[in-house]
Amino acid sequence: MKVQVEVEYSATPPAEELQAMRRAAKTLTSNLNSISVRLDETSRRLPAIVLEFEMKTQAQYKVVDEIFDSVHLYTGELYSDMTVRFPKRTQTRTLSRSDLARCPRRPRVNS
Repeated sequence: MKVQVEVEYSATPPAEELQAMRRAAKTLTSNLNSISVRLDETSRRLPAIVLEFEMKTQAQYKVVDEIFDSVHLYTGELYSDMTVRFPKRTQTRTLSRSDLARCPRRPRVNS
């Protein structure tokens, strides 16, 4: 399952925080290649570090405390707020012209 952790800071976090977040994710992930860490300073009240990774699928309520504790252990007390999300995977499909040709057409209604 995909996990997204957003950690807000009252000021721009030090560069070491990005590495600390990556270390936290390594303790939680089921796929080391799924780890993504980025600084997000756009359209926010506060700067934030966004951490994304994959975990073994399990009940979300069972892993929220584990995620919070791990991130807190590696980042310490510098952050002002933390949000954990479990975004659903979105599947996108590209349709070719032949796919579109096979789709039933709806009759137009003139109003």
